[in-house]
Amino acid sequence: MAKKNKKVNPETSSSDVDESGCHDTSEYKFVYYPDLKQKYKQYANKTGQTLLKGLNRQMAKILKRIIEQMKEQKLDVKKTIGEGYYIYNEKPSQGVGGITWSDEEYGHLGFQYMYLKVKSTQRFTEVYNMLVRAHNKNYFEKFKSMKSVDIVSIGGGPSYELYALRVFFKRFY
Repeated sequence: MAKKNKKVNPETSSSDVDESGCHDTSEYKFVYYPDLKQKYKQYANKTGQTLLKGLNRQMAKILKRIIEQMKEQKLDVKKTIGEGYYIYNEKPSQGVGGITWSDEEYGHLGFQYMYLKVKSTQRFTEVYNMLVRAHNKNYFEKFKSMKSVDIVSIGGGPSYELYALRVFFKRFY
């Protein structure tokens, strides 16, 4: 697994310079939003843009499959995605029994479409940046001598953490 080991700045962060290695410079020109209503503007440099484009290519395959499922079930795609937007945005079950969304809401194809679309960017950037910071602190030194690493999950969902791990380790180790 031995590859590059230079310290890097998280490509998808817009933080000021601090001990974690994050910084905001004029090279961070790519804008993206990790939230549904595009309220939280984030910046990335060219490398971060490339990483996010890779994520979007993966997501396009998943979203296409959800649309195919809608069509197979003879659902109106636009209406179903609109219903999903409403469920995601309004969280009608929030506060009922300490949940954000009900099992029925999670099962709604339009909700799945919106959830996966939004959470992909949030989860990928959070985990990728955490891994870069850990890399900068040399937490992964022992991985250099290993031929492979088995990781099941590091939390959250829906698997974007694992995708971030794959991309990170492919790039740095």
